[in-house]
Amino acid sequence: MQLTAIQLIFFTIVMPCIISVFFVYLVILFAKRHNLYDGVGGRKIHSGNVPRLGGVGFFSAFAVSLAVIYVRFPGTITLNMRFAAVLISGALIFLMGFLDDLKNWRAAPKLIVQLIAAIIVVYAGYRFTRISFGPLGIFIPLGIFAYPITVLWIAGVTNAVNLMDGIDGQVGCLSVSLLVSYTVLFLNETPPQLSMVYICTILICAIIGFLFFNLARPRAKIFMGDGGSQFLGFILAVLPLVPRLDGYETAAAPFAGLFLMLPIFDMVAAIWRRIRDKKPIREGDRFHLHHKLMLIGYSPRGALLAFMIFQIIIDLFVTLAIIQQGVMALVTLIGLVLVGILFFTLIHFEKEKHLAHTEPVR
Repeated sequence: MQLTAIQLIFFTIVMPCIISVFFVYLVILFAKRHNLYDGVGGRKIHSGNVPRLGGVGFFSAFAVSLAVIYVRFPGTITLNMRFAAVLISGALIFLMGFLDDLKNWRAAPKLIVQLIAAIIVVYAGYRFTRISFGPLGIFIPLGIFAYPITVLWIAGVTNAVNLMDGIDGQVGCLSVSLLVSYTVLFLNETPPQLSMVYICTILICAIIGFLFFNLARPRAKIFMGDGGSQFLGFILAVLPLVPRLDGYETAAAPFAGLFLMLPIFDMVAAIWRRIRDKKPIREGDRFHLHHKLMLIGYSPRGALLAFMIFQIIIDLFVTLAIIQQGVMALVTLIGLVLVGILFFTLIHFEKEKHLAHTEPVR
């Protein structure tokens, strides 16, 4: 059953946003009543008591909206066993993050849950099958390596996105921008994958309902917490793996990685810092990308704006490259990687110049 224009607007846009606002507001009241606040210090930049269970609100809004459409309009959203595995794995990741928000887990149990969720997704048939670039005749089948590569990709991206959750709105805005890009890709197929378009739109609007509180002034009324950020990281890792009608993934590995270039570069830089300084990899610090932007003079909102301008540029060029293919797609791929490396290098040296004249913030 196809939705009319009015039904489409209400059930995939208005309803998820309203439900999200309602649920997030309830979570704020619940968190305040039970003193469930985000900790301060360490790599955190906020002060005061701010609830950190916002992910509960938009995850619940997403789940409820999805269920309503599935029941109210049969056939609109395809729910086969393969996709059910993705939803179950996403719920598992969210539950793990939620429990971590309530009582901090050690890194090893969290990684185990992430790997289990990733294995379920891969077993269901979602994986990178090859490294490909058609216009140049490059097709490298991954064979049996497709399985471990995809599992590591899902776990890695889940953690990379989680690490980006350092300033108000960062992971929420990043996720919305990438979900919009994948919506365009799903619409561009012939015929369009409307089921995935609806799912992405519902999640976008659920996140927007959360951002209404997370980007409130003068300060955030709630954070999404690990439950929200890990769930979104997981979803962003799985979206490029959704098969097209020809059986191959929506975004080949190079383009999927480029979409998430900023979180991936930031995670690699963080791991390198901790290895260089002989510190545990799981130990947090205040030298992530958003911290560096603030060290060189940006306000938290200014750092978010700078980050999102670059991310939106990445989204636009990568989306066009996937759609158009051709030699220009390769030029785009190489060009964006070089620009990304230059961006991170400049920010790093500006940060070092600042620290040379001030005490480092630890």
